[in-house]
Amino acid sequence: MTHIQIRRLMLIVASSLVLARPAIAQSLADRYAAYRCAIVRIETTEGVGTGFFIDAGGTLVTAAHVVYTRTFDKSGTVVTSHVKPISTLTVQIASGEIRKIQIGSLTESDIQDSFNDIVRIKTGIKPPCFLHQGSALSQKVGTHVLAIGFPTGATTPVLYDGFISGLALSSKIPIGAITSTGETVNKTLNLLRVQMPITRGVSGSPLITDDGKVIGVVSEIPLYWTQELTRLMQTYGANKASSAIRLNGFDITKILADLALAVSEFESPGAALVVPEDYLK
Repeated sequence: MTHIQIRRLMLIVASSLVLARPAIAQSLADRYAAYRCAIVRIETTEGVGTGFFIDAGGTLVTAAHVVYTRTFDKSGTVVTSHVKPISTLTVQIASGEIRKIQIGSLTESDIQDSFNDIVRIKTGIKPPCFLHQGSALSQKVGTHVLAIGFPTGATTPVLYDGFISGLALSSKIPIGAITSTGETVNKTLNLLRVQMPITRGVSGSPLITDDGKVIGVVSEIPLYWTQELTRLMQTYGANKASSAIRLNGFDITKILADLALAVSEFESPGAALVVPEDYLK
């Protein structure tokens, strides 16, 4: 082999090594900067939540309990559900622009999706960017994920970092109560359990894998528990109304409401429940 041939061989080998070098993963800061343009803050008469765009046409995905109300009646052994959209959504997109969105009449598909706590809404907004959908079914425990959402009081999107800590297959979660009896209504879902700090307002946030795909929607906790505690805090928390339920001079309901309010204001390294994106397919 001549000197020129050896030199050419060395260049080929060197080029192969460069091509085979693994790509440097984006930092969390880079990923936040890339994805935040798809995240929106949703405000309703019931509270604050998060949503995200999934296409250039402005289709918004969020958790159903952010934008719908659900009540249940029972006659004999038959339970009837009533799902209604909250009248008006105030949506803040990444540019800071505020838009009012009206949800029209719900289709049967919308209602079924609502019981999985994941819904699509056609907004007609031209989004600054959108996120691509992935699948939760192939994910493994230990997979790194992040979420971006609007905790209560936040004016810009907040980054959450964590990992999939468990696959809660066929889990029963409470989604409401029967008005006349107070009985809990449960729904069996396949869920992801994610270890990351989650606070109120982050419901509806996208769960994003390292390849930039959305695999689920943050649902936080058993929904009925959250809604009941929220109503309790709104009524009795933070020096609001007193109740008539007392023990040894202590207003038990008031104490519980104040405690729930205090806990809700702090982020903790607790586990979030995430509804897989696959329920929309």
